[in-house]
Amino acid sequence: MSDPQYTVYDFRQAESTDESANAFRLWIAKASQAFSDHWVGIAGSEGSLYANNIRTQSLESAVENTAASDFCCTFNITDENTQSIWYISEHDAHQIVAELLHAPEGAEIAERPLTDIESVVAKTFFETLAKSVRQGWLGTLALNCDIEAISTNPKRVRLCRGKDLVITGSLHMQLARGETTVHWISKKQEMSELLEQVVDRRASTGTSNDPRATVERLPIEIVGLLGQASIPMRRLASITVGDIVQLDQRIDQPIVASVAGRPFFECWPGKIGKTVGLEISKCIGPNGSAS
Repeated sequence: MSDPQYTVYDFRQAESTDESANAFRLWIAKASQAFSDHWVGIAGSEGSLYANNIRTQSLESAVENTAASDFCCTFNITDENTQSIWYISEHDAHQIVAELLHAPEGAEIAERPLTDIESVVAKTFFETLAKSVRQGWLGTLALNCDIEAISTNPKRVRLCRGKDLVITGSLHMQLARGETTVHWISKKQEMSELLEQVVDRRASTGTSNDPRATVERLPIEIVGLLGQASIPMRRLASITVGDIVQLDQRIDQPIVASVAGRPFFECWPGKIGKTVGLEISKCIGPNGSAS
């Protein structure tokens, strides 16, 4: 019996074939930053978004698997190179409207179609989303996202032929009133060609498919511990909002930041915009010794 023949797995080829997916994730990450900035301005609270449930299927299948109630608020966002349909459920649409209108906390979310005024408010949200997606675009040519309201009947979706492939997915947004989900449908061929522009540009600027370069780009977490405290179980059970817990970290001493669970830096905490930042004051070795 002859030995089995194994095919050598080409990591460089695998990384290359996934470039479009990597470009899409980076696109949404940049769009999330823009969305958060815009949302603070119009809603007075922070918001973030991330992509999920991305899949390829026929338009016919995508429409059949969509509940009519999910098409409560529907818009067509187009560019000269691509077209996509964005839609949101009735519950999530009311949640967004309530946040934009600064409805009282704890107010009950309505379970009914949007009024004309509420539809106009909801369009503001979609315009903000389209603007963020445009600003997050990584290609050399700018996207011109034109937005228009379309039929809320999923059976009337006119994007392409029913048998043609589309890319469907959702954008999950973490808002002050909870998580909200916007769904979209895009033509697969157009979206693939659009992302190829980004892949080609990254390749021309020196992006390497070398495995070593891939490893060097892997993200590594840096964790800064502000301090710790030991308290009796009795006190822990009685802690309420506004109570203060004293940590063992002195304010005149730098904190230690760890990489992969090992002490790596001494640093001073501060802030960068609305986020916490760490200023590195000393690099220390994996065993805590100065290096």
